[in-house]
Amino acid sequence: MLNDEGVNGTVHIGIGTSANLGGQVTAKTHFDAITQAPTVWIDGEPVLSDGKILLKDCSVV
Repeated sequence: MLNDEGVNGTVHIGIGTSANLGGQVTAKTHFDAITQAPTVWIDGEPVLSDGKILLKDCSVV
């Protein structure tokens, strides 16, 4: 799964323990889900369509 987590055009969601990543959340389990070519809306605005970034004014943070 680690090979899929940083692939362009995917969305990765993790729920559970984050201590292994330097976080402060501990849980008895951790679950990851990765999807390819998703369509994602945030606050009523589309940001991904079929895995393609739609943001016109986007800078890397």
